[in-house]
Amino acid sequence: FPQIFSNPVFATGLWMHAAIFLLCLVVPWDRLPHRAFLVIPYLDFVAVGFTREGSLPYATSAGLLMLFPVFWLSASGMARKTAVLSSLLGTLLIIWTPILLAGAPVTAGQLSKPLLFPFMMAGFSLAVVSMTASLDRQRLAVLAMDVQLRAALDASRQRERLLSTVLDTIPVGLVVVDAQGHDQLMNSTQQAFLTLAGPDHVEDPAEKDLLLFGPDKVTPLGAEDRPVRRAALGESFTNCHLWVGSGDRAR
Repeated sequence: FPQIFSNPVFATGLWMHAAIFLLCLVVPWDRLPHRAFLVIPYLDFVAVGFTREGSLPYATSAGLLMLFPVFWLSASGMARKTAVLSSLLGTLLIIWTPILLAGAPVTAGQLSKPLLFPFMMAGFSLAVVSMTASLDRQRLAVLAMDVQLRAALDASRQRERLLSTVLDTIPVGLVVVDAQGHDQLMNSTQQAFLTLAGPDHVEDPAEKDLLLFGPDKVTPLGAEDRPVRRAALGESFTNCHLWVGSGDRAR
């Protein structure tokens, strides 16, 4: 319907949409108060009103453009009750203003016939507000949990540093292993022992690769005779003498 562009009301609506679009692009919104951007959807109510009124003979569904400012207001997370009320009143003004300005006597039927549309917009706004509020609550709960986890992690790291400091002051080798014999905790003295016991050609030796020898300094200790293995199996023992390392580094 190209003749629609000759309608001054429709043309006014288009120019208003163009002006609002330019406002979105050129205004430094980050320098203004946070709520300042809400002026855009409120201006959009007016632009949609002109667009709808100017296109009624050709495109009766143009009023559905109201969904955009209604969604914007309702999803902003600010002044939720005002957003729902604005959605209702804004749509009412759009459909009632042309009737009131027509100059003819206004009947109750004329005012009540299009009421479904504004109440539909209010219902849509209420649904978006509820969804946004629920998402905000979930986000705040996640943020609170994140703060708690970070605090717990910091406390755990502090306890770990304290434990390492205490263990490193003990002048004997200390190692904590799990049921499979894997090292879980080790002090600096034990680390020095492992350095002595590690073969030169193995970067990260397993327990079976360590150079451990019996009291004669020559006989390698079997897997079942090694202290860490015996401890992992739940055995208790004391005064277990063995040699760590080989050659001049043996201790």
